[in-house]
Amino acid sequence: MLLFTLEFYIEKANLTDVEQFILEQKVAHRNYFVIINALAAENIIMSETELRNTIRSKIPRKIAQQAKLYNQMVDLQNNRIEGLKCSKCKRILPKTSAYFSVSRDKRTGFCSQCKECQKASRDARAQAKKS
Repeated sequence: MLLFTLEFYIEKANLTDVEQFILEQKVAHRNYFVIINALAAENIIMSETELRNTIRSKIPRKIAQQAKLYNQMVDLQNNRIEGLKCSKCKRILPKTSAYFSVSRDKRTGFCSQCKECQKASRDARAQAKKS
């Protein structure tokens, strides 16, 4: 069951193709030099230090972050944590800094729009400026 859960979180983590390949190689117990050579064969140059950092920090951080976000959504659905409705997309999301920017001005402590909607608005304004 634990492996199924881990595979689920890995799938949700949106790893890049390179990160996915590295993870598969490590699961197959390949050493660093074999992985570096396999990456080089695909025209991907990576130092041993970069590879170690990817394996020890980058990939686990992405998986853990995704697990945290997923568990917050489950807690919201089971009424274990409070939710907040985005004023733009109208979704109810966990009332945490992972989904909403912190705002001391608001009584809730968070901005009224979720981070996704804020990013979309920022991108639209930047695109309009370019035009």
